[in-house]
Amino acid sequence: MTLSDALSLLRDILTFVAALLAVIGVRAWHRDFLGKREIELAEETLRLFYQARDSIRRMRSPFAVGAESSEVTQEPGESDERFHWRRTVAPLWKRYSNDMSLFAELESTKYTFMARFGVDTRESFDAMRMLTNKLFTAANMLVLTANINDDFDIADPNDNARMAKSRAQRRNWEEQIWEVGEGDLVNEELNRIIENMELRCRTVLDRRSWFQRSWEQLKGWWVAPVGKTGS
Repeated sequence: MTLSDALSLLRDILTFVAALLAVIGVRAWHRDFLGKREIELAEETLRLFYQARDSIRRMRSPFAVGAESSEVTQEPGESDERFHWRRTVAPLWKRYSNDMSLFAELESTKYTFMARFGVDTRESFDAMRMLTNKLFTAANMLVLTANINDDFDIADPNDNARMAKSRAQRRNWEEQIWEVGEGDLVNEELNRIIENMELRCRTVLDRRSWFQRSWEQLKGWWVAPVGKTGS
């Protein structure tokens, strides 16, 4: 083999190696790009869940200001008891309206998250929505049943039993709406929802951290030197 043939062969080998490295680099860049999108989606979703948790806890605060129910006026023919409960639960609706865009964003993010990480990931989103709906259902029921005791005859033992059951149910609805401190069942459910979503997202974030280190090494070995050579 002549020197010219050897140089030609060497040039072909270097061209092949350069092409192979270019393919590897493009694929690594593509994985890095997808990885960035996944980590951004995971971080954004966690942010929304954390904000939703704080919003729900604000909504359930038993401490209200007069402005939160000042717009509620007694309707013609409405009983004082029903009016009282409409005013009582008004802060819940008022606080939710202030953060309505947050919950709308959380719901819309669900479909992007499902498309990226699987249909089964909707469970945490649906659980958060159902928990919020449960609060409003409890508030509505307190208003709708405000005068239910008027239908009972306290002299009737059967009515007394039904009245006690009704009062217990109404206390349960109140405990769903307002935070009661330690042992609060709604807070426990809310924390479980957050923990499940954290588990989903942390899996993505941990995998991304490993890939980030690998990609940084690859850039240090090949991408960076190539870039410097071409400058």
